[in-house]
Amino acid sequence: MRLLTTHLLLLLCFTLIACVLLYPLPLYLSNGLLAAQSGDPLLQIWVIQWNIHKLTSSLTNYFDANIFYPYSNTFAYHDHLFVLSVLGLPIFTLTHNPILTYNLLLILSFVLSAYGMYLFTHELTGNGDAAFLAGLIFGFLPYRFAHLDHLNLLSIQWLPLCLLFLTRYLFLKQRTTAKVACLLAGFWSCYLLQVLTSFNYLFMLTYIIGIVLVGTLVFQWKYAFRLRATTEIFAFRTRREMLLFIAGGCLVGLLLLPFGLPYFRANQEMGFQRTLEEATLLSARIQDYLVAPQENLLYGKLTQRFASPTSPFPREQILFGGLIPTILAIWGVVSMFVKLKLHDRFQRFQIVRLTYLVLLLIAALLSLGPFFVFQGKTLSLPYLWLYHIVPGFQSMRVPARFAVLVFFAMAVLAALGMTQILTSLQRHRWFSWPTLKQTVLTGVVSSLILLEYASLSKPLSFYPGTQETIPAVYRWLAQQPEDIRIIELPLDSVKANFEYTYYSTFHWKRLVNGRSAFIPEGTNYLFNAMQTFPSEISVNVLKTLGVHYIIVHTAQLAQAFLSSLPQELEIIQQFGDDLVLTMSDRDSEAWENSGKFVTHILAAQPVIPSMLRPGEMATGAIELHPQASPFCTLPYQRAHIDLEWTAQNGERFTDTREIQFPILIEQDASIALTFVPPGKSGEYELTVQTKHPLFMEHTQSFPVTVSAEIPDSRHPGKLLADFLKIELPDVGESGKLLPIRVIVRNSGDTLWKADVQNRTHPVGEVHLAVTDWRERTSGESLKVHFPQLLLSRGFLPYDVAPGEEVRIDMLLRTPEVAGEFEVELDMVSELIQWFSTSGSATMTQKITLKEVGSKE
Repeated sequence: MRLLTTHLLLLLCFTLIACVLLYPLPLYLSNGLLAAQSGDPLLQIWVIQWNIHKLTSSLTNYFDANIFYPYSNTFAYHDHLFVLSVLGLPIFTLTHNPILTYNLLLILSFVLSAYGMYLFTHELTGNGDAAFLAGLIFGFLPYRFAHLDHLNLLSIQWLPLCLLFLTRYLFLKQRTTAKVACLLAGFWSCYLLQVLTSFNYLFMLTYIIGIVLVGTLVFQWKYAFRLRATTEIFAFRTRREMLLFIAGGCLVGLLLLPFGLPYFRANQEMGFQRTLEEATLLSARIQDYLVAPQENLLYGKLTQRFASPTSPFPREQILFGGLIPTILAIWGVVSMFVKLKLHDRFQRFQIVRLTYLVLLLIAALLSLGPFFVFQGKTLSLPYLWLYHIVPGFQSMRVPARFAVLVFFAMAVLAALGMTQILTSLQRHRWFSWPTLKQTVLTGVVSSLILLEYASLSKPLSFYPGTQETIPAVYRWLAQQPEDIRIIELPLDSVKANFEYTYYSTFHWKRLVNGRSAFIPEGTNYLFNAMQTFPSEISVNVLKTLGVHYIIVHTAQLAQAFLSSLPQELEIIQQFGDDLVLTMSDRDSEAWENSGKFVTHILAAQPVIPSMLRPGEMATGAIELHPQASPFCTLPYQRAHIDLEWTAQNGERFTDTREIQFPILIEQDASIALTFVPPGKSGEYELTVQTKHPLFMEHTQSFPVTVSAEIPDSRHPGKLLADFLKIELPDVGESGKLLPIRVIVRNSGDTLWKADVQNRTHPVGEVHLAVTDWRERTSGESLKVHFPQLLLSRGFLPYDVAPGEEVRIDMLLRTPEVAGEFEVELDMVSELIQWFSTSGSATMTQKITLKEVGSKE
């Protein structure tokens, strides 16, 4: 009973400390959020609520979350927080308040992390006071207050418990099968719980276990060898123990498989990975371990001089661990060189001390990221090797987060250091009343640590947390059929999508909007298209996606919005400033569409130039012909095209290239296909295979001459062009961009390049261009008064060999004045020459321009 009371008091103490340090959050648990400016708390609430929603309904299609419609597997775009959601389920069941559930889980992450570290270090040291200090250090680090919006990072409470069971196993003396099995079961259970709490810690937890396991075994062997007592101390003494350990790991792997496979699929299908550039920017610098949060009472302003001026996310490099904890940890290391057995567990102390010193150094090295710059020289670090070798490691964005393992090891070493201090003091005669004085000393040190960690009052953001208090439009949506698909506008801020995602927890309708750790590239294109809503292209995208309702928050829009609505849209509901729009033709196929668009088929026709230069990047095309238009390609973003080159001697070369779809195909479209021809000159047959859910499967072969003797537009021979056809309206509006289409033949001896590598100076890239605008009656040129008219360019969709034809689309900039004009067009090899200088004829077309809005 006394032991239970002690642990309850510890939990109460850690809870009170958490409430004080997180003030004023405990006063506004039901509607206040800390650090919500980033939007991440709203996203993590959505993650927790999605888990609770699936746990209380059905786990089928668990990873097909409601955001980023029409994409599937969208829950794998973010950390799943499954165990946290299980902990939050009874809270939400009682309160039906997602914000209250989240805030209690936030406080719990501090309390349980501190308590777990207390249990672990008490096991190591046998000293409750030292263990209490370790709990304070790990549970309330300044690092944690820099990440108050990252509940997934704060919830690391299972790590110390995992190592508690591992340590008990490694130092177990009476090794019965039952004891070993129980300890290994506890170890693997805590490992599983931590990984299912946050996949962020999958790699970190695996590394720390590997380091602790190997380090402890090595140092056990070292001391056992000295004492000639290997069989009494060394773990894994029997094959049975080894098999039990491996069996537990295999079982945990099987349990993680249903969670891991969707993440692997998302990585493969969507290309989700972090670049080395990102990892380098978000790596720690040595001086970052001196940077405290700006709100820190003692060190906030003092340490800002060490903060990174170039980091895109400076808080990721707030890695100050506190002065007193650092001193205690240093003493924990230094004391191993003191040749005094100050404690009955001296030998065990030495093993633990060495093991966690190694862990601290390795974790600190990994936190520095892939590179380290020293005296102007860039040195490669172990992180770079892990990035290229370890599967899944490329999904990690912030190497600096390995610092959490540094702090974990620091807390362990600080506990050892404090234990050494208290044990040493007890041996002095003047240290009377040892228990009382030890408690007082621990209290003083604890107070100083908390003073170091304390921060100024933190601002709160307030959101409604119950069905009764949310905006009326979301209560209305909650009453609509489950399969409704919606989009919310406007999208003029990142935070708006966080809020739309949060409010979707009250209705769970499929949502085009969304926020996550990864965002599909196609969704970004869609968001860009929605910036022009209610333009024709934005309405066509929503129509072909089968979006039922468009929720428009007009308080954030211009007054003229309603007057610009096209006839295709109608207002069916209004809740104050919130409008619900829908398509007027609700009986259309798109309205009934299930959201699976693979039934829409595109005819794909490859286009390959008949002459190319060896080993140089070339541009072909895949021409797409939709059966119905406009056609939205989402959720597909890319397709792989298989190429096979066959030489006359039968030698074959294979290649796979990637094309990227536009978000909307309103008519026939041409998609660039870049590839590299063989490096040897000769006659080849190129076989192109298109295979994709959107395509009719198609295989076609092309004869291609590869020769270094073929001139191209970068080093041209004779540049000639024949204009065969132009599609240009006879009447247009002045000062507008006018779409035109030209068909032209390459009648020279030079390969026209559609794309060159240098985008800043595209020397030799062939374009359709405007050479002049003239008034038809007077013949006066406008290029002197309106030089911007000559900036219009039409781009080649692919390289064009001599004798081949190409269709070029261009947006033609018209003069600001109305009248009768003629426009002159020519082809140009950029920064090389105009085709007309080689004797090629230009094309002149008449056009009448009227003022904007004129009805004549």
